[in-house]
Amino acid sequence: MTAGAIRKLEKTLTIIAAVLVVIIAAGTFAGLVKKAKANVDAGSKQAQNLIAKGKATALNAPVSDIVTAYFELGTIRLSTAATKKEESVTMVISPWLSYPTGDDVFYEELAKKRSIIKGLFSSYFSGKTKAQLSGKTEERITLELIEEINARLSLGKITGINFTDYIFID
Repeated sequence: MTAGAIRKLEKTLTIIAAVLVVIIAAGTFAGLVKKAKANVDAGSKQAQNLIAKGKATALNAPVSDIVTAYFELGTIRLSTAATKKEESVTMVISPWLSYPTGDDVFYEELAKKRSIIKGLFSSYFSGKTKAQLSGKTEERITLELIEEINARLSLGKITGINFTDYIFID
């Protein structure tokens, strides 16, 4: 085989390898996107089934243009308080906070105090029974939590709390 033939063979093999890499990468990407969509759909259907059966409540509130949402708290799983008559119930919440748009310094404080804020949510809900929580309005719960959270913030104040998930698991 001549040197020219070897170079031509190397180019051909390189092109074939590149095409295979592109095909594998595209297939992997398509599979991951499809799986992620299926997981989101399944979770949404499961939540809707729980809500339809009356075993869950989902609370959402819109945010205006003058506030921004802080979603970094994630999902918090906890147990409510128990009494002699009532057992503890598992609860899943996904809270997000509203704060003035464009306040980057305050966002940094929220990010720094993220674990403290999550702890406040946990202690609030863990200190109350399901009956106590069910007997309160969303507005009352959020006002109490806003007061507790704002007492620990120094660079600004949150203006609202909303829940993507607010589910009692019996």
